[in-house]
Amino acid sequence: MFKTERLRIKNLNEFADLNSKRREFNSLNEEYFKYYNKSNFIGRYQLRKQVCLLRYGNKLVGYLWHSKIDSGANAYLINSLYVDKNYMDINCSELLKDFKAGSVLYFDGKLSEEASNLLSRFGFEEKSTTFELKLTLNSKRHEPLIDNLNFVTFKKGRHEKIRCDIQNSVFFNFERQPLTIQDILADEMQDYYVNDWCIFIKYNNDYAGYGQIIMHNFTPLIVNFGIKKEYQRRGFGQLLLTHLLNILIDCGYNEVKIKVNADNTPAYELYKKCGFKLFDQYKTWTTLIKT
Repeated sequence: MFKTERLRIKNLNEFADLNSKRREFNSLNEEYFKYYNKSNFIGRYQLRKQVCLLRYGNKLVGYLWHSKIDSGANAYLINSLYVDKNYMDINCSELLKDFKAGSVLYFDGKLSEEASNLLSRFGFEEKSTTFELKLTLNSKRHEPLIDNLNFVTFKKGRHEKIRCDIQNSVFFNFERQPLTIQDILADEMQDYYVNDWCIFIKYNNDYAGYGQIIMHNFTPLIVNFGIKKEYQRRGFGQLLLTHLLNILIDCGYNEVKIKVNADNTPAYELYKKCGFKLFDQYKTWTTLIKT
């Protein structure tokens, strides 16, 4: 019979053995100890609270490690999920019992058929396909001078609302929880965040778009990239992307990645035009906890 337990110092080594097998379930599962080992005492305590362990008899057979996506809604990203293949056919939905009704869970994965079937039994459905593209950075690119157009580096305490408004405008849909200023402030506290890599494109004193570079698995990753609707189809996207690439070259990086939803054809074509090549693709799974 399954039972769940919290990750504690006393079962940390037992958990480490499961963590080492994480890619057997999903090749995109995150490495927990990459974050745990560089955290301080409080950080390690918080990270342990994010892990639910699954035990069958005396044996640890699975785990789920999650993080909250935003401060306002009950939306969670599953950073890593693993269940021993010998126990996938048994009802192990106990792993989800800590999530309240109304919680939405997201999980990015490249899964085996067995793992996909397990997610389906958990109530997950395939939401979308994401393309991951990569670009080798060589020499700096030409940035044309355009009247009344310039780039502005994000300033903490000044630009949070502006960024919030742009992202809610660019990425609006009825299923997406609107971004809040608290979410921006939380973003600024993360290890991946680099303030000098958060850039607005400004035209005629109006903030027309935003793009950001974070560090992900030791590689720069462009995220939250978008141009407001009224400024689209005017070349602003390519201008902003070129500026971000030049920032990375100035910082000595020779590689960058970007992700795009497979259905977002205009963005995908822009990235290809700028030299990005398809590197990988994966599915995003989601479920709504009902009880």
